[in-house]
This record gives sequence, C-alpha cells and structure tokens, in this order.
Amino acid sequence: MKGASLPPVTLDSGLIDAVRSGRAVLFLGAGASLGARNAAGRLIPGAPELTKRITSEFLGPGYDELDFKTAYDLAASHRSVRELQAFLHRELHDYQAADFHLLMPTFVWAGLVTTNYDLIVERAYERTKQAAQKILTSCKDNDGATDQLGPGRVLYVKLHGCITRYQDINPPLLASTEQIINHREGRAGQFAQFLEWAKTKTIIFAGYGLSDGNLRWLMLLSQGRQHLAFPVFNVFVCRLRSPLVSSSDG
Repeated sequence: MKGASLPPVTLDSGLIDAVRSGRAVLFLGAGASLGARNAAGRLIPGAPELTKRITSEFLGPGYDELDFKTAYDLAASHRSVRELQAFLHRELHDYQAADFHLLMPTFVWAGLVTTNYDLIVERAYERTKQAAQKILTSCKDNDGATDQLGPGRVLYVKLHGCITRYQDINPPLLASTEQIINHREGRAGQFAQFLEWAKTKTIIFAGYGLSDGNLRWLMLLSQGRQHLAFPVFNVFVCRLRSPLVSSSDG
C-alpha cells in the first residue's frame, strides 16, 4: 500500500552545495531503516517494537515502559550479551532495502555513518548496479575497511556495531552512543573518524530529529562537553515521518 505523500520542502543552498561537491556525510539514525521488508512482506521493527520484542524474549511481563538502552542492558544481564546479540541478528537479518533506500548509492558521499545494526544500507548498494561509489563497511576498529579506501569508494561506519558480528563480544554491540564513554575498546577509532568528519564535512542526519538520543550525545561530544576538544559540527537534520510507510502495513 502506498504511503501518504509529504509536502514539498525547500532545501538549504549550503546543503545542496555540500551534496553536489561530495562534502556531505550521511548519518542514518533510528528510523532510517523503516520501510524495509522481509520476504514475507513484514516491515522491519523500529526501536519501540524491537524494545518490546527484547523485553518479551528476555524479561517477561512488567517491563513495557522501558526504553531501548535500559531493556538492552537488563536483557544482557539477565541472560548474556552473546544471546542478546544472536536474538538481534535473528530479528533484523532478513530485511531488504525499500525502493527509496536505493537513492543513497546514487550520490557521492564523503562518508556514511549509522547507529543501526541492520544491513539495509549494504543491501541498497548491492542492489544498485550504477552506484556512484563502492561501499566499505567498518563494523569495529581495525577491521580492514579503511585500508581499502581509494577513489570511487566510501567508508560506512557502524558506530554501534553490526548484526553480522553478532558472535563477537569484544567489542559488543552498543545500545547507545553514551556507552562509548565507558566502552572505548574496539570502537574509539570509529568515533574518532566520525568526529573528524564532524570537523571538516557537512553532516546530514536522517532520523527522528533532535529527539534522537544518539544524535544529542554526538553533538555534545563534538562540542567538547564530554572532555573532547572538538568544535560544534555543521549538521542538517532530516526528520523521518511515519507517512513514508502506511500504518496498516506489517
């Protein structure tokens, strides 16, 4: 079923120039994968639905009001990090990019970054025969992705990890950007790369807007409010709206 159309928007000239000149970094936050479907036609779960599934599988009744980070932490402590990561792999692995996700590979990006675990971006590039760049995915520090960079290639940094590494617990998947403060091992280089982009490139954030907790933490980090001496970054926030996907689907 087709989603409702969105009203036209006027894009900032600085944003247009950054994209045209290849100086933009696309940051995909919570909600950016919405619209992806599996072979059965079911929609990929958003953070609220995924939180419900975690509490149902690991915690039982009485935990309905938890946010994702709290549910994640409690589930890991009740069972194990490895079991929780395997569960996330099962829940997210089978989804494919929606048609509108296929627009991403047609642009030249300075970089790609996400806090999502899924494979929607990778599969969008796989399906796009005329992709402007070859994507190199970095799931953790020293995984070899940066060694392959060169002309016609773009680095895709998965700040919280990836479901393809669900068996790895060093480093584990992260439930929130806040955790990087206490768990730098295996991800410090990834965050340093993002903060370097924040200093020198234009960041386009696609997600739920400034209500996204991970975006707020990264903005604090870039401003040096967490003992890191980085200036505020140039960021455009593209808020995702539910009419992109019909509420009657899935």
